[in-house]
Amino acid sequence: MDTGHARTLFDRFSAAVAYIAVEKADGSHGIGTATHVGEGVFVTARHVVDGHQIVEVSSTEDVYIRLPEGTESQLTVHAGDEEWPAHRVSNGSMTLASGVVFHSDPDVDLAAFRVADCDPQTPWVPLGDHLDDWLGAGDFVLSEVIVMGYPPIPMTRRPYIVAARAEVNAQVDYYDTPHVHWILSTMARGGFSGAMAIDERGIALGVVGRSVLSGPAPEELGYMSATSIEPIYQMLAEAKMLPMAQQDHWDGFWNSDITFLERPSVDGFGMQSIAHVETFDDGQRLWLRVRAHDDSGLQAEAARVARDELGQDVEVDVTKGGAAHLRVRTYGVSEVQALERARDRALAVLEAALPGATRGENRSSPR
Repeated sequence: MDTGHARTLFDRFSAAVAYIAVEKADGSHGIGTATHVGEGVFVTARHVVDGHQIVEVSSTEDVYIRLPEGTESQLTVHAGDEEWPAHRVSNGSMTLASGVVFHSDPDVDLAAFRVADCDPQTPWVPLGDHLDDWLGAGDFVLSEVIVMGYPPIPMTRRPYIVAARAEVNAQVDYYDTPHVHWILSTMARGGFSGAMAIDERGIALGVVGRSVLSGPAPEELGYMSATSIEPIYQMLAEAKMLPMAQQDHWDGFWNSDITFLERPSVDGFGMQSIAHVETFDDGQRLWLRVRAHDDSGLQAEAARVARDELGQDVEVDVTKGGAAHLRVRTYGVSEVQALERARDRALAVLEAALPGATRGENRSSPR
């Protein structure tokens, strides 16, 4: 990656990076890094915040967002012969909107939190789609990334963002934690923990979690290691915190739960899906899909009873795949409960009309 492209990525994403200052149980202080992934949600490493009191979350970098021509703005940016209206993103110190969440597997070094006062135009880093099972043995080896974080710099009075270019040296599996990990060439330093490794395309490769050492050597002598992105999706989906911008191209994959009805296939090998009911809940949106593959009348009846349970605040249409799609217009606890009842009623209709069908294992996001 040449210096110009690395600088472009820094300009694009540096304002998405924040430091986390913590006080530990013994009274000592530490610092780590978090990265914005959209809608005020930041991702970091578990060990940065677990068991510690968060003293401050703050961004040191500003960015000027170019606005469409003709937009009224009090700020105009002059660049060479050009000038354009702009919005300045300058978050500074931010307030947590709720508590920190962790990946459900304690061996996965990931955490996330949402801040209440993040500028809506703050840059965010896309997570990409390189899930663990979709990776070859060395797909990213010798590709390049940048890492931006807040390792302490001696003799300075405040945190400064530090940016480094790195090469992906290896793709590994550890015996003490699940998921793919990347070995990066840049020096591991305290304070980089929780930082995103961002690849040449401007996509998050993973989150820096540890310095891999042999024996009691200083952490700066170890390999820098970063998690893959699959557990990030898992954590945010479980916590109902996955930003809409990160799930746009997934069609509900991460927050959907599908119950299949199956029969033995005609060739006698395996099971064949004959109907299913899918529910989706990402903490902001709710919908239900019903599909009876060979019986449109049965599908319509199952969708009708589901709609009766959901009430009038529902929009109904048909997906490209032919399933009946029921979208709930509002979101709340009572609507979530109604969605669960609607799923159960739709399944009961399908099962009653499909003797011999059995429920297959629920398929949800790969968590």
